[in-house]
Amino acid sequence: MHGGRLHIRCHEQKALLEELENLEYINKISIILASDIFVKKLLSSYKLQSCIRKLHLRCCNSIISLELPPSCVQAMVNLETLQVSSCDDLNDVKINAEDKGKQGFISSYSMALPKFCKLHEVHIISCSKLLNLTWLIYAPCLQSLAVISCESVEEVIGGSDGVVEENSELFSRLTTLHA
Repeated sequence: MHGGRLHIRCHEQKALLEELENLEYINKISIILASDIFVKKLLSSYKLQSCIRKLHLRCCNSIISLELPPSCVQAMVNLETLQVSSCDDLNDVKINAEDKGKQGFISSYSMALPKFCKLHEVHIISCSKLLNLTWLIYAPCLQSLAVISCESVEEVIGGSDGVVEENSELFSRLTTLHA
């Protein structure tokens, strides 16, 4: 451990995630995940999701589309900071409405779906195939957004038809934008 940080090799992350999941009193986790296997583990664990404060997805090159069910968004109630970097094949992040009995994916702002209520800082870096950041409509407290070296991003917010329902509070707390 160095400076309060534990450095774990990639092959040890799965065991670490399983151990973290079994710690009864853990309630704050800041973690870097560098493989789709570990992302899947996180997305299948309510315990881990509810403890995550800072999450960095790095070099998850086999992830093309990151699909988050509303139950996952709701469980990540404590997520404050998200960084996604060098995920070269990632082209889409979606909030999947299927576990609510609806068909398909949400492309417009819906008051009925849960939000990333504490997420205030997002950094998207070197994700060359990412097309948009529409999922950020579910981060009502976003204060800082950095989108760097994401050549394919055509729009930050937009639905499948390029339109999102008007919402006067969308990005109302945003104070810092790096592009």
